[in-house]
Amino acid sequence: MTVASWGAVFAAASTARFTATTGGALELLVGIGLGSMAWFTVLAFGLQLIGPRLGERGLRIVDGAAGVGLLGFGGLLGLRTLTDA
Repeated sequence: MTVASWGAVFAAASTARFTATTGGALELLVGIGLGSMAWFTVLAFGLQLIGPRLGERGLRIVDGAAGVGLLGFGGLLGLRTLTDA
């Protein structure tokens, strides 16, 4: 989700010309940094609460699904890079 959100933010910022000034670029980077920290904090606390209930098998399933998602996004990025060139 973080990779997708960063991509969306930078795509929107380049369209809106938000980063044309140094102040705008700094605000964008601070906002992205704070948003990423907040997201990972929510994920860490959520996993701390849910992790023991899932057990070893459940955590392996979640890890596998996350890995497949990352591979899928990587493949899509590679495909788009090759087709847009």
